[in-house]
Amino acid sequence: MRKAALVAVMAVVVLACGSMQAQKIQFSVHNDAPVHGVWIMRPWIGIHDGGFQTFTIGQPASSAVQHIAEDGVTGDAANVLPPPNTCGGLAGVYGPAAPCMFDVFNSYANHGPQATIGNPTPPEGGGVAIFTNSTVSTTFQLNHNDARQQFLSYLVMIIPSNDAFWGTDSASAIRLFKNGRFNNGKGAITLHISGSDILDAGTETNDEGTIVPGDTAFLNQAVNGTGSHPDAGDPNVHQHPGFIAGGPILTGTNPFGATFGNADFAHNGLPVATVTISVVPGSVDPAIALLSTLDWRTAQSLNAKLQNAKKALDGGNFDSGCGMLGAVTNEVNAQSGKSLTSAQANALLGALGDAANWNGCQ
Repeated sequence: MRKAALVAVMAVVVLACGSMQAQKIQFSVHNDAPVHGVWIMRPWIGIHDGGFQTFTIGQPASSAVQHIAEDGVTGDAANVLPPPNTCGGLAGVYGPAAPCMFDVFNSYANHGPQATIGNPTPPEGGGVAIFTNSTVSTTFQLNHNDARQQFLSYLVMIIPSNDAFWGTDSASAIRLFKNGRFNNGKGAITLHISGSDILDAGTETNDEGTIVPGDTAFLNQAVNGTGSHPDAGDPNVHQHPGFIAGGPILTGTNPFGATFGNADFAHNGLPVATVTISVVPGSVDPAIALLSTLDWRTAQSLNAKLQNAKKALDGGNFDSGCGMLGAVTNEVNAQSGKSLTSAQANALLGALGDAANWNGCQ
């Protein structure tokens, strides 16, 4: 009796700890551009209540968007891969009156977590970008009941360019949770980005260094903020017209030895990237693996319930899946000292508690 009571108390403690945690949600970007196509620079992702303002097409970009679109700079001190991601550069473009995205987002009252994804090293060398056929990702721990963690915004720079980018505008933040489920139970959120989705921040003239030498990021620029500001053709955020035919980007070579002859994303609807937002699966797998150590009748009973919980939780149906974990926990407690030894029950309860912790069960 004492052992059974101890097992029950352990289950309550473990599940209570789970209520303080959150769901694991992964954001990833894959570069779909052809060989010698564009690179992608250091994506920024912010989680919020749906009210955070990024940009509006037809209106001037903020300094936070400008620094991302022109230089791939978010001001994220934790993102230490080269080039530096500190909020600094040419005086008059960078400074206290022109903050970067990390500071702007942190000052928003209803913000959640944010991140800048680091860059792998391309085969051309110089760990600076997400090159063709490569993927970068980051994982957030979110609470689907927290009003500040319901929506996701992101911005990504296209390189080389003067100020090309894409992302969610102020009216198009991505809703993550609805009715206690990720994406309302519809599975992963997948966005296919093509050339027609690429925007011009309007903050810098697209001269590719022909007017202002050394002003094009990851082609010939040495100092962040170099360029002719704002765009002489259109100073507002607008659809990007594409690179100069026969110009420095399409015919030149950057300092890392890369060429961009297939980078003209504005023609023929070239693919640029795939963005995927999904639940990190597998939280129930350790508990299922323990069933192999049990009597087959007990294992069969628990397996059916755990498989249903796995399906619900991996599919983002957190409320239902958490309820199923609770039901299995109750059954394990009831069978401790009977069809389950105390050691078997304790091992299962530990795995169930980890699954509850992973998914933010209450």
